[in-house]
Amino acid sequence: MISTLVFTPSDMPGLLIQADPSISLENAANYGPVLLETALKYQINTPLRLAHFLAQTLHESGSLKYTEELASGAAYEGRKSLGNTQRGDGQRYKGRGLFQITGKFNYNRYGKFAGFDAVAHPERLATLPYAADSAGWFWAHGTPHNLNGIADKDNVVLITRLINGGHNGLASRKMRLGMAKGAIEALGAKRVQQALNAIGSYPTLLVDGDLGPRTTSIIREFQSDFLIRADGVVNAETWSRLKRD
Repeated sequence: MISTLVFTPSDMPGLLIQADPSISLENAANYGPVLLETALKYQINTPLRLAHFLAQTLHESGSLKYTEELASGAAYEGRKSLGNTQRGDGQRYKGRGLFQITGKFNYNRYGKFAGFDAVAHPERLATLPYAADSAGWFWAHGTPHNLNGIADKDNVVLITRLINGGHNGLASRKMRLGMAKGAIEALGAKRVQQALNAIGSYPTLLVDGDLGPRTTSIIREFQSDFLIRADGVVNAETWSRLKRD
């Protein structure tokens, strides 16, 4: 089992494509490293948290194709609950970013957090790094709940409701979650196997992305050698030590 993220920015484009083969190579290259930076910034720092975050991100953005709502935003005109009190606010503050931040109220909240006037410059949320960072902000601060805690419980239904306001696209989100989990698990296992092989002090492992009994046994041996609890779980302490050797 791996309970921490073991990826580097260069891993992320390939991981995204494994999680969703419809993502273009260009978008995978552009968004991958920024999404990892965003995840770490907002404590999306376990495989399960990352899987849920990516599943929601890929659904909301149409596999990283869209960072701005296709509709005009006229439907939000006069929506005081969104802070849209002036004529044109609905279109000006329509959904932008990978999570489609919507309404002047949310633009103002995010802008204060990010350190720029998002009310004056709403278009920035449709561009990197803000398109990704605003999704991380919404994940951690945009609802009454930090979604990391809900991801820890593997509750895709509640995460969907808090992001979407309902259960729109739930089947797609569940499908994407399963694919993200599989991609993260396989690549994480390969990185651990490669790191153990690089040490050269243990039997050589086949780098197959499967944390089976042989790999787990060598993880325990490594942990024992470095006075880490020998439970076979690659946590942050184990991975930090493994990267140094």
